[in-house]
Amino acid sequence: AGLGNGGSFRLDNGATLINQGNFAIVDDVFVLQNASGTASTFNNQGVLTLNVAGGVAGFGSNTGVALNFNNAGSVQAQAGTLRFDFGGTHSGSFDVANGATIQFQGNHSFSNSSQINGAGTYVLSGGNRIFNGAWNHTGNLTTVGGFTAIDTFNTTTPINVNAFQGGNTFVINTP
Repeated sequence: AGLGNGGSFRLDNGATLINQGNFAIVDDVFVLQNASGTASTFNNQGVLTLNVAGGVAGFGSNTGVALNFNNAGSVQAQAGTLRFDFGGTHSGSFDVANGATIQFQGNHSFSNSSQINGAGTYVLSGGNRIFNGAWNHTGNLTTVGGFTAIDTFNTTTPINVNAFQGGNTFVINTP
């Protein structure tokens, strides 16, 4: 399955979409919570791929009601920017290619089995992010407000913080 040709794909009123295969985003497309009411959820249990050179795609809301993104599979940002505007719980991997960006806004929790990989850029803005999994990222990390904690017990790569902006709390727990 895939999304392309711009625009948005909308989930409403507590809907849950589960990806267990390959889900490709190939254009500036957002999966949105479209209506007020109960938050909707996108559960990725397969492979989600972004390939939008110079573009921006992601998971958000046009109503202020959360659209949560949970990853138990693999997220691969090959080109462009992939945004997760609300929260999520993650046990799978996130891979960002050189020149691509993954942005986490809101509250995100990463279990011991999760992985943060790649040579691209991660942007962490607002909310709380708790990383307990493996940190194998060699690219830039930018934090813009909020709270970030990285547990380095599963980390084999130095953490390269490129920029702190706004009111940040950044904690690195070491063995």
